[in-house]
Amino acid sequence: MKASVILASAATLFASALAAPSIARNAPLIFTVQLANEQSGKNANRDVIVGKEAVTFGQLFGDAFGSQVLATSLQAITPGVGGNNVKCEVKNPNYPGQIFALNERNTFIDLDGNHNVAIPTDVTSFTIECKV
Repeated sequence: MKASVILASAATLFASALAAPSIARNAPLIFTVQLANEQSGKNANRDVIVGKEAVTFGQLFGDAFGSQVLATSLQAITPGVGGNNVKCEVKNPNYPGQIFALNERNTFIDLDGNHNVAIPTDVTSFTIECKV
C-alpha cells in the first residue's frame, strides 16, 4: 500500500513538472538595472533588452520618477546575466566622449560624479545600451 502511494505521488509530481511551461528559447536576454535618488529615496528597477538600441532614462524610468528623472546612482541588479558577457554603456549626451561601463565587474555608477555627497542629477536624456 505504501509503495503504491509513493508511486502515485511520484507520477503526479513528474507529470506536473512536464506540464510546466517552458521558457522560450528565443526569449530576449534581459539586464536589470536599478536607478536611485539617494536624497529623495526614489528608486526603480527596469529591464534593458540586450542587443537593442539605446534607450533614454526618461523612457525607461519616467513612469517612476516623473518627466524629469533626477538620480544619483545606477546599479546592475543582474550582473551575471548572459554568462557574464553582457556589457552596458551609459552615456551622457552633454559629454559625448564620456561613457560609463556597467557589467559583471563594474556594477555601480555614481551618476552625480561626487563620491562624497549624493547630488541629484538630471539623467532624463542619459542613454543605456547593453550588448553581448
